This record gives sequence, structure tokens and C-alpha cells, in this order.
Amino acid sequence: MASYRRAIQLRPDLAEAHNNRGNLFKDQAELDEAIASYQRACELNPNDPAADSNRVYTLYFHPGYTPAAILREHLRWHERHAAGLLRTIKPHDNDPVAQRKLRVGYVSPDFRDHCQAMFTIPLLSHHDRRGFEVHLYSDVGSPDAVTERIRGYADQWHNIVGMSDQQVAEQIRRDRIDILIDLTLHMSHNRMPVFARKPAPVQVTWLGYPGTTGLATMDYRLSDPYLDPPGVKGEAGSHDRHYVEQTVRLADSFWCYDPLASEPQPNALPALKNG
Repeated sequence: MASYRRAIQLRPDLAEAHNNRGNLFKDQAELDEAIASYQRACELNPNDPAADSNRVYTLYFHPGYTPAAILREHLRWHERHAAGLLRTIKPHDNDPVAQRKLRVGYVSPDFRDHCQAMFTIPLLSHHDRRGFEVHLYSDVGSPDAVTERIRGYADQWHNIVGMSDQQVAEQIRRDRIDILIDLTLHMSHNRMPVFARKPAPVQVTWLGYPGTTGLATMDYRLSDPYLDPPGVKGEAGSHDRHYVEQTVRLADSFWCYDPLASEPQPNALPALKNG
């Protein structure tokens, strides 16, 4: 924190220092200071979607922001960083053949030793290979053993490290992905600008957290009846009005969890043996 404070003293217009100081404030739960730092970074560099993503993500932790206010700020993110891309979207030419496998793509920077693996591994290891071809788009800069394990569940593995958002979107179009799934939303190293380019005809967000992306190009979000109790859209109490995406509620749970651990079973309690 002292280093960023000094950096800002030396260069008050250094947007990166304000953004990084915002990250520290957020992790310390100093949310007003975090949001102010992100806002300053956005003012200094209005074309940086990452700092603005940090800002809108942090709003979820702040008790002063209502669901309506959070949605409004996500729509502002869309207007700043995504709306201009809508006119560049071209029609998709995926084969409309009912008998073929659907090509499903997952995009993530966290195919690695990360808490996300506790949810992606149960999914990917049980994917129906008869009906789906699984493509994983990995933005992992430092692969590890978990990366290799996850890679083994992919029909096609695509390393997108260092690729621009435009290049990633073009790759996905060439791969003729039918359903593209975001696993990050506005968290660190997200690829929201890829989804803003609509490289797949159907786009879904899931897993990172049960919120909204704010993107007009994101068709669906996965949730469940406990996170988002169902109601009539537009009525008071209905959660659906807080998201731009159509909510698809999984019947039982938002996710399946595997601790990925193999600890030994506990021994008998000594208290029982000793009376």
C-alpha cells in the first residue's frame, strides 16, 4: 500500500497504481476506498475494461448498493466497453444439423490449482461425450498439474495466453463453437470483451459468481432456486429483473463440488475407547 501511495505521489495520473491500490483496499474490506480508487483509474484510462470490471465486481460486497444499482453500473460497463462492438457482430454459419455433436466452449483463466477446479472437474469429467464436443480456452499463464488434469477432459484444448480479445473471438468463430460459456464474469483476468464480440450463437455465464455480466450479448446465466428464488419477471421480489441474461435455474444446485482431496479416514475417538 505504501508503494502504491508513493507511486501516486510521483505520478498522480498513473491509472495502474490507482487500480492496484483498489485491489488492496478491496482485500482489506475498505470498500468505499476501493471503489473510489477504481473509479479514479477508470477516469484516467476510460478504455481499460479490467479496472472497470474490478469496480463493478466490488459493488457486490458493498452493503450500500442495491441490486438495481449494481445492475445499473454493469449496464454502464457495457456502454463503455461493449456497446460499440455490437455493430461488428457477423451472422454465425454453424451447421444447423440436429444429429451432429454440439460444440461447447469454456473460457477461463483458472484451469489450474484454483478453487474453480473443485467445480469444473466434476462437470468436465462427467460431460456427455456422445452429444457434445468440449473445447477449453485456457488463459493460464503458469500451468500446473491441475491444468494437465483438466486438459485431459478436453476434446480440443486452446491456449489463449497472450492473444488479444479480437484474436480469441476469431479463433472461437473458426472453431464453430455452438455454445460458449464464461466461467469468470467480471473477476480477475476475465474475457468479457471476447463475449461482447458474440463469437458463438449462444453464450452463457456460470460459476464465477451468480451475478450479471451486463452484456447485451450474453444470452443466459445459470443459477438455482435457492440463489434466485423464482418469480414472475417484473414483479416485486423477482430476482430475474436484476440480470440482463435470462436465468436458467438448475433443479438442485448451481454447481457440483468435489474437494479433490484424499485424506485418510479418521481413527476411532479415544474418548470412546477410554470411557
